[in-house]
Amino acid sequence: MLPLQQHKKKVNEEDVVCWVPDSQVRRRVRVLLEVFDSEEEKRTGYYERSYWFCHYLPFPSRIQSGFNCGLVCLFMGADYFNSKYMKISQGPEHMKVGSLLDMAISLNYTAQGEIFSAYDLADLAERFFHLETKVIDGFSLEDIINHLLLGFPILFPYDCDQSYGPGMNGGKRAHWCTITGFVFRLKGGKTSSLYDSGDFSVDEENKNIVYSKIPPISTLTPLPFPYPPDDHIYLIAQQPKFRNVMVWPYKSVLESNLNLLNPSLERKSSGKFIIPETLDNLRGKIVLLFPCK
Repeated sequence: MLPLQQHKKKVNEEDVVCWVPDSQVRRRVRVLLEVFDSEEEKRTGYYERSYWFCHYLPFPSRIQSGFNCGLVCLFMGADYFNSKYMKISQGPEHMKVGSLLDMAISLNYTAQGEIFSAYDLADLAERFFHLETKVIDGFSLEDIINHLLLGFPILFPYDCDQSYGPGMNGGKRAHWCTITGFVFRLKGGKTSSLYDSGDFSVDEENKNIVYSKIPPISTLTPLPFPYPPDDHIYLIAQQPKFRNVMVWPYKSVLESNLNLLNPSLERKSSGKFIIPETLDNLRGKIVLLFPCK
């Protein structure tokens, strides 16, 4: 007699955590540098070697189901803190996205997982995970870089395109991602003091790229060199439609965030979601996550 087949319990993909390997992040940064240098050569007519600095957090990925991108991004942030800073003692059910959704519904923040307020998502982070949060209205590049240098992620709302990169749809495709790092071109080329510092390491395959070492290199201490123009700065992000890490121009991400004006009328008129009249609680705002005290 053949043994009875055991039925595997269905696991929601949103509850499956996969850590993004360093090799994937570094490969993305190398490709970015190659493309940048190639475009600069076409634009100027000559080749000039560029040098880059990169800082990123080791980060997990989850895949959203339905409209719960903000909740899943928050969960990724909690996964990161749980692995590095704290131990959540509650039972397994506490660590499922469905439990967070139940809380959000009970607070009337959502109907199906949609979150159209940075303040609501911050409140959920504090209630559910007991994280510390800060919503910044009118954020700057300095706010983003300083927080990442502390070793902490950022929940970031933006208007996405068809491939879930930064888009300009007036808010009709509002989406959430988690910012986990940054890359920028070093002004004045190679900085010898940076390359010789014990706080940094040089890429094994491309010596023009310098990485900060993890744990974080700074505690609210400015970087030892000036920031370049906005079009030479990129943000590293994890968004819950794909497991692959994203690297986007900061200028595009900023413009996309500021383009969060009005929600989709089709979704709002359906009556299936809790959607505000305008996206004032997303536009110009980010949620800084801190470990619980």
